Amino acid sequence: MSVEGSQGSTGRYRPTNSNDPGWDYGQPVDGNRDHVKCDFCGHVSKGGIKRLKQHLVKASYKGTMYKDVRKCDKVPQDVVDVLRSFMEGKQKITEEKQSKKDEMIRNVNVYGNDDDEVEEVMIQIPKKRKGPMDAFVAPIDVDFRPRAPNSNENKKALENIHGYIADFFYENSISFNCARSDSYSKMMQAIVQYNDPSTFKPPSYNDLRVKILKKKKEETSNWVDNFKVHWETYGVTIMTDWWTDGKGRTLINFLVNCPKGTVFLKSIDGSAHIHDAELIYKMLKDVIEEVGEKNVIQVSLEYLCFFLSLLFCLDFIHI
Repeated sequence: MSVEGSQGSTGRYRPTNSNDPGWDYGQPVDGNRDHVKCDFCGHVSKGGIKRLKQHLVKASYKGTMYKDVRKCDKVPQDVVDVLRSFMEGKQKITEEKQSKKDEMIRNVNVYGNDDDEVEEVMIQIPKKRKGPMDAFVAPIDVDFRPRAPNSNENKKALENIHGYIADFFYENSISFNCARSDSYSKMMQAIVQYNDPSTFKPPSYNDLRVKILKKKKEETSNWVDNFKVHWETYGVTIMTDWWTDGKGRTLINFLVNCPKGTVFLKSIDGSAHIHDAELIYKMLKDVIEEVGEKNVIQVSLEYLCFFLSLLFCLDFIHI
């Protein structure tokens, strides 16, 4: 992590808008804020200012020893007292926030109070026109009848539920941080009340970001592999477009189309290549080789114009 902060008149580093006293007793090493060197013993804590404070309070807090933290034997007791006081204050704020969140979740009632007037709403699901993707996906039966599951069924059902929730995040490009919001917790609590609160556990930020995402990536990769068998049978069209995002990066998207449907192949950050014809040519050539030269029947007009311009730049075509 690069350093983002300022140095005062003493020349010491402190992050912008930070009042953490830990920075009074340690400084980042070589501009890396995750590696902080102790002023008293010289030990470098790998884990940022939080790990340095654990080191300085002698690796213990309220009778609990920190795991894998080396304690400082040279820190003065008054510094230990200052840091522990600060840490206790932070912990108290965290516990109060969690307590309020727990209370908010406990107050969620999907059925409402007995005195509330409940409006009956009829939901009509329109018939969906089938497209080429319907040949590769199965519909979800929403007209189910709940029954009491056993422990193995609970485990499998929870995994499936996490998958559906993760699909919602991925398909709608929703930030994983939304899984930390109050509305997300309230939504899940409402869902839990409908069936079995004792066994339902919503996927966490880390579940969505790591475990489930990895599994979904593997499933998508397997699906694309199964889809590739049609490329050799029908032949494909390579399609591409490029655009500039809010950070000024030139992103190039590659898609493969055949009569069975269109597959998004990859997206490449071409910012470093956009002014180098040879590098762009190699990048496009690699995509064609990945799809299979014998499978490519044509390229989209936009792609072809761009490709020809590269050939001109490389003197492959002479006029």
